[in-house]
Parts: sequence; C-alpha cells; structure tokens
Amino acid sequence: MITNIIITFIATAVLWPTYRLLFSSSNQFQFNRFMLLSMTAFTLVLPFIHIRFPQQMTDNVAIAQNITNYFMLREIAVKSQNAVPQGFDWLQLIAYIYMIGVVVFLAKMTFNILRIYVIAKKNETENIDGVKVVKTKEEHIPYSFLNYIFMPEGEIDPQILRHEMSHVRHHHSLDILFIEIATAFQWFNPFMRLIKKDLQNIHEYTADRDVIDNGADKTDYMMLILQQCTAMGTSARPSASTQIANNFSFSLTKKRIKRITRIRTKMDKIL
Repeated sequence: MITNIIITFIATAVLWPTYRLLFSSSNQFQFNRFMLLSMTAFTLVLPFIHIRFPQQMTDNVAIAQNITNYFMLREIAVKSQNAVPQGFDWLQLIAYIYMIGVVVFLAKMTFNILRIYVIAKKNETENIDGVKVVKTKEEHIPYSFLNYIFMPEGEIDPQILRHEMSHVRHHHSLDILFIEIATAFQWFNPFMRLIKKDLQNIHEYTADRDVIDNGADKTDYMMLILQQCTAMGTSARPSASTQIANNFSFSLTKKRIKRITRIRTKMDKIL
C-alpha cells in the first residue's frame, strides 16, 4: 500500500506540472478536461499495472533486491531494538491513518451530497427545459449539481441561468464527483487538489463560452460577472456543502474575463 501511495504521488507530481506547462493556457477546454480526467484515472490504475521484464533481468534484479533487503532488515532490526519496544508496527499505524483519512473524505462527500438534496427537497422547484431550478431563501452563489440548479429567490438572470445550464448539459458534476472520490483515496496528495481546481476552472470557462456562443454580448456578460461579484461580496462564497457543485465562481473573475476576451464567437469563426 505504501508503495502504491508513493507511485501515485510521483505520477501526479510529474503529470500535473506537465499539463500546466503544455496545455493550461489553451482554449481547447474539452481537450483540457479530457486530459485532467485521464490524468486522474491513470494515477488511480498505475499501481495495478505490472510490467513484465525478460526472465534473466528479473532474476538479476531479484537477487540484488534480496541482498539489499537482507542488510537493510538487519540494520532496521538493530535500530528498532534500541529505539522502540519490540513488536511496534509503524507500517500498520500508517495504514490505519491512511484508511481513516479515506473514510473521513468519503463521509464528507456523502454528507455534502445529502445536504444538497435536502436543500432541493425543502425549497420551491421549477422545471425549466428539463432542468430542475431550485429557488432558495438564502443569498448564495448560483450553483448546479447533476440535474439541479440552485439560485436565490427573485428574478432569474437569463445569462446566469444559461451559465448553470451549461454545467448541467456538460455533466460537469460527474467530473467533480470522480475527482472527489479520487481525492479521497489520495487525500495526502496536494496535487489532487490542484487538479480539481484546474478542472473547475475549465468548467467555468466552458460555461462562459457557451453563454457567449448563445448570443450574449461579451461586454455585457463581463459586466454581469463584475456586478454580481460586487453585489454579493464575501457572502458569495459557496458553503462547504456546495464544494462538490459547480458554482457561478467569482474567485476566478480576472481569469474568466481574460478568457472571455479570447473567446471567438460562432459568427467570428464564420467570418
């Protein structure tokens, strides 16, 4: 298990910087999404991939490893006798800590999902184009999860609704759920959080592009983002229960506006 942990950490430590270097500035959002999801899936299955080497090479490696292990075990045994009481299993302790972390992260994810569904059940819901729009009484950032969109009561801005509709149509919530599960099994790995953050950024850029492609004026839409950010202020931060949802993010305001200015509309592409 410890070997698997080391392998996954090394894999993400190599793959994520490579992605950032080569692809992060690209406007090919679907490709970037595929890359991040594939990278995550690869790190999960990598420890279970066994590469077969020629028999002679395998025998030589096994002999060298046995000799190394013999001397290492003797040294460890001597140090252990002098340092700690006999019978204390550090590897077992590490395994317990790891499993506790996995259970805690999975439990937190499950709790957040249940809380979102509780919010959906206790508030008024309207069906718009096959998507359930939940109108809540609290002020919060509009966000979406699976086939639900959560927005504060009052008049619904069509551009914000279209933004959240994009998240639903592209099944972005499934991406987040997959990353959350992967993170639960690699909770020790800071690169998993960086991958999740990049994936959420891609989701926001994709939804912004869909809004622009559906006829929204770039300048008006950028002003909407800024106005919403100013009006909501610090209360615009999503609650812990919506961390697994796609939200109308204001923390990315500058990055999103820069991306929007680079988006070519469908009419631009034709001309």
